Amino acid sequence: MLKRLVNKCLQWLGFEIVSTSRIGSRAIRDAARVLQLLNDDAILIFDVGANDGGTAASMRQTFPGATIYCFEPFRTTFDRLSKKFRRSHGIICEQMGFSDKAGNVACVVHENSELNSVRAELNSRSSNQTPETVKLSTIDEYCYQENIERISLLKTDTEGFDLHVLRGARSMLESGKIDVIVCEVGVQRDDSRHTPLWHVSEFLQERGYRIVSIAEQMPSQTNLQMDYCNAVFALRSLLLLSSRIGRNDL
Repeated sequence: MLKRLVNKCLQWLGFEIVSTSRIGSRAIRDAARVLQLLNDDAILIFDVGANDGGTAASMRQTFPGATIYCFEPFRTTFDRLSKKFRRSHGIICEQMGFSDKAGNVACVVHENSELNSVRAELNSRSSNQTPETVKLSTIDEYCYQENIERISLLKTDTEGFDLHVLRGARSMLESGKIDVIVCEVGVQRDDSRHTPLWHVSEFLQERGYRIVSIAEQMPSQTNLQMDYCNAVFALRSLLLLSSRIGRNDL
């Protein structure tokens, strides 16, 4: 009775109580529920497009014993990132980005670091922006060089460059060595800043992955449409385990 009354009061004020355990509420939490199926404490995470470490800090709370690799190619943003985690055990910061081929790319630095991207279409320089050349590699090459055999969770948020990042992990993906992927995606055809959901979904489903949830849905600031969200994908073979132990037990 009290719960119903509180809910009605909140709805009157424009709010609603939503269970955070519900699939689709939080992408990282959804990823954690899938990874529970492995019953493996040796969690290794790639945070591609780590920015200043906000998502990495959240992942550290969800996966306290995990090894987290944070990749951020832009120097000023990387400096903030590395300073934030300089005393954090198990968090490794790398000043680099990923693509489908290695090399250096000329970019511009935005005042808002969340807008920084290595995507050519988003790098037209204006008078108040600083040029910077950033280093890119591929996930496949990095894993080979660092003797990384498996990635538990790959999170990519690269302002429209995410499909290039995934193509650079083709070998790892096709051999089933990445368990779960969280990717920021766009859902509108005229969105030039985010990688379309359907492109990412097609690429991953062709390689044995299935979509788990759509989380953190971000509405447009000008109308009622949804602009972008975080999509969670997992290996189909891994998801089949949930049907054996019971979905409600996760």
